[in-house]
Amino acid sequence: MAARLATEGIAGRLNLRDNFDMARRRVKFYEVLKQQQEKEKLVCVYHGDDGHDKFDVGFVESLTPDSLTLLSVSPRGEFDGRVVMHLDDLNRVETDDRYSRKIELLHQYKGSIFKTDDHVNPDAKTEDLHAQLQRAAEEQAVACVDDVKGNAVTGFIKEVGEDYVIVEGLTQLGEPDGQSIINLEDVTRVQIAARDQQVRGFLYRYNYELRKLLEF
Repeated sequence: MAARLATEGIAGRLNLRDNFDMARRRVKFYEVLKQQQEKEKLVCVYHGDDGHDKFDVGFVESLTPDSLTLLSVSPRGEFDGRVVMHLDDLNRVETDDRYSRKIELLHQYKGSIFKTDDHVNPDAKTEDLHAQLQRAAEEQAVACVDDVKGNAVTGFIKEVGEDYVIVEGLTQLGEPDGQSIINLEDVTRVQIAARDQQVRGFLYRYNYELRKLLEF
């Protein structure tokens, strides 16, 4: 009997401590989210207790001491609905990190990033893969080149030879990522100027070309 009471007492104290820690964490999350809401800045919130980090990125639309409504923004900077969650379910809140800055930049310029080709190009009726790669190089379009081994390289098409193609790689943040020389016979698929690729091209031009002009 005494042992059971002692165990229950310990469990009760642990529960109180857990509740206190949760309340303190909730207050801190609220303060940070409130600041982001007032500054109209993007925030990244992590949630889930299954051992896997799940996160949402967006603007704080509504905030109470217990709940959060996020106006979600997709990885391409486009509005992606709303998500409502309890502050107690948040694990981490990040602000002004590299990923959030990237999404906020894409959101800011979302109207000028993407071009849409909604018609067939009449001049390309007989263009093969080699010709399409050359066109991508001339237009400075970002492309994704797949080879027979399942490798994929995304970046600017720098040069197209008779039997090879050179790709200047770009990361998802639009950062230079080395150079790849690929045998044309090994190329199985090429995707040119898809939305993800336009995003990388925009981030590269913004960070490495536009800034140089502004600094000059």
